[in-house]
Amino acid sequence: CHLLGTELEDILTIWLDGAAEPVSVTQVSPGPCSLATPTTSMWTTSVQVRSPDGGPVPDTVSYIQKLEREKEARERGETKDNRSFLAKY
Repeated sequence: CHLLGTELEDILTIWLDGAAEPVSVTQVSPGPCSLATPTTSMWTTSVQVRSPDGGPVPDTVSYIQKLEREKEARERGETKDNRSFLAKY
């Protein structure tokens, strides 16, 4: 019903995983369902290929720079030792 009612138009979506392997395929016919005879005999299929977004990437460069600054400060003796007396000795 949906395919005939949308003038033989459909959307085929191929979902890929992180390794670019197909995971699933969905087929959708947009628009309302009409029982009238299609005015066209040409099949129209739109194909979409979707892959997952990378997501947020950790900011490792600034973290490494922070660790290097802390290490340099410890070497210069600029930081105080916040450990308890028992932890120090």
